[in-house]
Amino acid sequence: MGAKGSKPKKSKKEVKPEVKTYKLLLLGTGESGKSAIFKQMKDIYGKKFSEEDLQHYRNVIHENVCEAMQLLCEGVKSLGFEADLQNSAELESFLASDRSSLNSQSTIEGKTVGDLVEVLWKDPAVQKAWLKRSTLQIVETHQIFLDEVKRLKEPSYLPSKEDIVYSRVRSSGVVTEKFEIEGKTFELYDVGGQRNERKKWIHVFDNVHAVIFVNALSEYDQVCFEDGTTNRMQESLTLFKSMAEHDLFKTTGFILFLNKIDILRKKLGPHPINEVSEFSDYTGGDDFDKATQYFIKKFQDVSDAAYPNRKLYIHLMCAADASNVKKVFDDCRTVLMDNAIKSSGSV
Repeated sequence: MGAKGSKPKKSKKEVKPEVKTYKLLLLGTGESGKSAIFKQMKDIYGKKFSEEDLQHYRNVIHENVCEAMQLLCEGVKSLGFEADLQNSAELESFLASDRSSLNSQSTIEGKTVGDLVEVLWKDPAVQKAWLKRSTLQIVETHQIFLDEVKRLKEPSYLPSKEDIVYSRVRSSGVVTEKFEIEGKTFELYDVGGQRNERKKWIHVFDNVHAVIFVNALSEYDQVCFEDGTTNRMQESLTLFKSMAEHDLFKTTGFILFLNKIDILRKKLGPHPINEVSEFSDYTGGDDFDKATQYFIKKFQDVSDAAYPNRKLYIHLMCAADASNVKKVFDDCRTVLMDNAIKSSGSV
């Protein structure tokens, strides 16, 4: 009992601690599109690409084109398409030339490597090999570069932002970018997705406010670069399971980016999902909505089995589309900040 006339003390309203920096982790298998999303985020919210960046990516894109054509030329031979080859001299010259740049001189006088790529890309045998690209470990988005090699081989060429996003360098180690949006600081971590890089992930697992797991929906019929046998979608699901079950992420916001929907739309007809042994139970034909729902359920089931009370936020996206990336991330920001406050123990 208090003294007569005394007023009951008012409890102090608990003050929620302010989160100064939101740590976001980009995870996923190799070639899922993580780095493309990272580059888009850097350009939209962070520092713009410098002149030095443009020169670097010019070299990367030239290497991407040459690597893709090398795999196609080797595929023409290994797949037995030489009877359809109309430019055999150009193919042999390409394989014998310095392929570090499209501007390199080929073994054919007066022809650069870029000139040879332009001719070979139109060759019927190379086009047949392209249809078998899933078995040749060719990055599908490099079709854009092959279609535009006339532009890329110009000595004055500098890449556009879209070119940079489509370019491919296998991530190694951990790359970090910090940017501010409406007074809030976000720190984005991109880690290498290849198997030999994943042992490094544990070093960035502490104090994460959100895990953004990236999956390439279009890779349902492709095999992993590392062993040439494991289905890439199955590999992604297995990796997602190990991350979803990780103790450090029990209360962490979990966001799933289902990427490369533009490529998925084009593949469904020519490459039926149910013809892939791992997904023979699929019955949706080439219907885009049924295909996406089929794979969404697989990831949702994994998440629910790991922590049923943790919500999985799922977004379909095309990492090459800057407006799409911005919209998806803007939609996620409120979720990220709410989860950050909850994980601080204040609610």
